[in-house]
Parts: sequence; C-alpha cells; structure tokens
Amino acid sequence: MYFKQFYLGCLAHASYLIGSDGEAAVVDPQRDVDEYITEAEDHGFKIKYIIETHLHADFVSGHQELAARTGASIVFGAQANAAFAHNPGGRRSGPASWHVYPEQAAAGLWTTPSDLARIAIEMQRAFKGPKGTVLTQASARELLTPTGVGGYAVGYGVAQRGQGWYFSHSGGNWGFACNLVAHYRKGYGFVIMTNSDAGGAIMSEIEGRVAAAYGWDTLDKPIPR
Repeated sequence: MYFKQFYLGCLAHASYLIGSDGEAAVVDPQRDVDEYITEAEDHGFKIKYIIETHLHADFVSGHQELAARTGASIVFGAQANAAFAHNPGGRRSGPASWHVYPEQAAAGLWTTPSDLARIAIEMQRAFKGPKGTVLTQASARELLTPTGVGGYAVGYGVAQRGQGWYFSHSGGNWGFACNLVAHYRKGYGFVIMTNSDAGGAIMSEIEGRVAAAYGWDTLDKPIPR
C-alpha cells in the first residue's frame, strides 16, 4: 500500500493519496489538484475515488475538477446525510454533489434550515424590542429599513404581503433552492431548503399551506375605510 500526505500550511489543510494494486483514492483534496494527478501517475496509480470526509466551509475543495480530469467517483460516508444537487427533471446533477464557489461573500454560506430560522427569530425579537440576544433593537430596525430603490433592506427583501410586513431572503445555486420568510412583528415565518433547481414550486406550495394553517395576515383582506 502507498500512502502520502499533502499539507497546505497556509490553510492548515491535510489531504491524502492512498494507493494499492494500481488504483488510488484521494481524501479531502485541496483546490489545486495537479499534484495528486502527478503523484498517482509517477507511481502507476489510476485515481478511482475521491473521498470527502466532511463539508469544507473554510476552503474550496478540488473534488469536482479532480473527478472531471480522472473519471473518479466522489464518495461520502453513509451517515453524512448529505443533500445532493438535482436538476429540474429530478435527476442528480452530474458526478459532483454540490458546487463550492470561490465567491465566498456571495455564495459561501453553509447552514441548515434550523440555524437560519434562529437568525430570523433573533431579528424578530430584536426588532420588537427591547433587544435580542445579539442584536440591539436599533440594529435590527436598521437592517430591516428599505434602502435605495425597490423593496430591499440591508441583506433582506422587505415587502407588504396582504396586511403584514415581511422580510425575506431567497438562496440558490447549482442544484439547490431555498427561501426564508418572516413577519416583522408577529413571530411567524419559515425556512425551506430544497436540493433541486425546481425547488421553487414546492416552496410556494408549502408557504401557502403554512400561511393558511397558522392564519398569517398575508391572507387578510384590506380593512374598508
């Protein structure tokens, strides 16, 4: 068996090449994959597998490029419970499971529906006052005040829906779509994440059913004046 560690000091990131009987696996590859390919070729290995041991939110993985250049399969542990990207037709979106984008400010948020909902709840509590756990009331109100042209505040879309005011933030990249919607004052809202480019349809259906079940004021009729 052949084993080699590749260590990238600036990111404190370790990856590995493991080979035997002409085949090799790369574990947690860094973004630049040339050295794995060169090392495998020098020792007569064909890279057959790329193993991701966990989600890499602190650096950009090279798993997709390595798979494209070698034909290797990308694999995860059975208990990782990872969501895989799907196209509008409901099929897996190619050999990769998701994209990791270099634009970390615009596309670098890795989270769960529960954690994103906690952010919305903190915003609601702080906005209502006197303060939240982290945010002050002044900060929350500044974040939810429309700025410039259109229905946008600082990081959120803001709009009147029916007889209530809501803040929202949609999200989506290759094979995934999600949405957050929350009321300014009344404490209700939802976060939905889907692993499909066609997730918008089911999110709209879920929003309508949640609003009806919990009596959201999006459904209220205008009061005659």
